[in-house]
Amino acid sequence: MRSRNSVDVGTARPLNTLDPPRTSTTYSLAVMFCSLSQETLHMMPNGTTRLPLTESNAGAQGVGPVMEPRKSNSLNDSIVAEHSGAMALETINGTLQLTRLTNESAEYVARREELRRAEIELMRQRERVAAMRRRLPAGAIVQDYVFQEGPSNLDAGDAPIQTVRLSELFSGPDRSVIIYHFMYGKRQTSPCPMCTMWIDGYNGVSHHLAQNVDFAIAAAADPPALRQHARTRGWRNLRLLSCGNSTFKYDLRSEDAEGGQDSTISVFTRDRDGTLRHSYSAHPWIAEDVKERGIDLLTPVYNVLDLTPQGRGDWYAKLAYPDGPHWSPR
Repeated sequence: MRSRNSVDVGTARPLNTLDPPRTSTTYSLAVMFCSLSQETLHMMPNGTTRLPLTESNAGAQGVGPVMEPRKSNSLNDSIVAEHSGAMALETINGTLQLTRLTNESAEYVARREELRRAEIELMRQRERVAAMRRRLPAGAIVQDYVFQEGPSNLDAGDAPIQTVRLSELFSGPDRSVIIYHFMYGKRQTSPCPMCTMWIDGYNGVSHHLAQNVDFAIAAAADPPALRQHARTRGWRNLRLLSCGNSTFKYDLRSEDAEGGQDSTISVFTRDRDGTLRHSYSAHPWIAEDVKERGIDLLTPVYNVLDLTPQGRGDWYAKLAYPDGPHWSPR
């Protein structure tokens, strides 16, 4: 899995990403903004206006549609609502103020405003793509694939090895199973550094994902090899599955007939009668001219680098960095 430098926002085509459910952080932010129920126009000392964000004025302020709020019944919702009361949008001459820095040049302000509008359109396009994904018709029926899995405690050794079926990955009704195909095993004799970076991130957010979906890592490597690499990375929050003799990776095109490996992410659903279906898969390659960028949105690393003037360049992740951190640990 590799990724190249991003292109200009104006010409970039949004790439697929897993659309978060409405109970995710994304939706919580929408609820936070909806909690501002007043459309009061506040006058600032310098004569500018500060307009609280509400459902009725959100579109005019260029922040996209705001979803209807759900009932607040948790401490988290209370905290979000309380925080939202202090947030407001300020405009000067029709330009949204993103900082309080007074020495920004007119050229910078104008270009930043142009970029903001492009970012809004990119966000809306991502939402349109996510809606298209949700509206896909029922996917192909798949077999109840068999995987191999070691003890849930990663530090408890690698035995006993048990078999687990795809159907057993579903922890409840109305939940999807998401499986990341790890490039490790067969002809891929060493763990893919880029996949490893992806999975480092998934391990950190697994408890958030678990509120809405069932998530697992699948690799062609046998359980001991997979688990040993996981121990070196600290992947103690993820289900680690070995595909064994299963055709799982081959069927989903993350493996070829010679045992070559690729990274892929797949989503599965289960009908009420227990029928298992493939709902969606995405690969790094999505076109002749897009061979490495297809799932970039599923890792924060490149998206954070894209915020900087230097961009992502031709940087690739490694399993270890010999120069260590670029800051002095306390």
